[in-house]
Amino acid sequence: MKYTEDLSESERKGMNVVVKTNGNLSDEILLKGIKKKEIKTGVDNITIYELGLFTNSDGSTERIDLFVLHPDSNEGYYPPHIHKKVHNLLYILQGEGIIILDGVDKTYHLGMKFIVEKGMTHGFRPKKRTLILSFETPPIIDPVTNKVDLEYPLL
Repeated sequence: MKYTEDLSESERKGMNVVVKTNGNLSDEILLKGIKKKEIKTGVDNITIYELGLFTNSDGSTERIDLFVLHPDSNEGYYPPHIHKKVHNLLYILQGEGIIILDGVDKTYHLGMKFIVEKGMTHGFRPKKRTLILSFETPPIIDPVTNKVDLEYPLL
């Protein structure tokens, strides 16, 4: 793999390449061309990169998303919420902070995995920029209606 400092300007144009910046990946380069959604709920703002929509052998759908959480967004707090229909597997790819699962604060960091069953309250307090790989069955954002399965029961 080539890093951008090894490529000429003409080689960089139109390419999805990895930028090495103090050990972090640049969102703009790594995620170029991937569908991005900003969900603004009035309670918090969430950045989602849609990595893929898949059909399982039983006909159900699953989406893989990348969530980006910033400690300087939402005053560093993504309040507890639920997904009534969605089962999530969350993998922490970068960052550290607190995940709130059913009212219990747990520290998270790179390499951790969390299972969030449908209806389970969960929220985040990132201490550092956090990337979360999310496997959702069914997708949080309905691929047909674009309706978002997201509620804030504690607010």
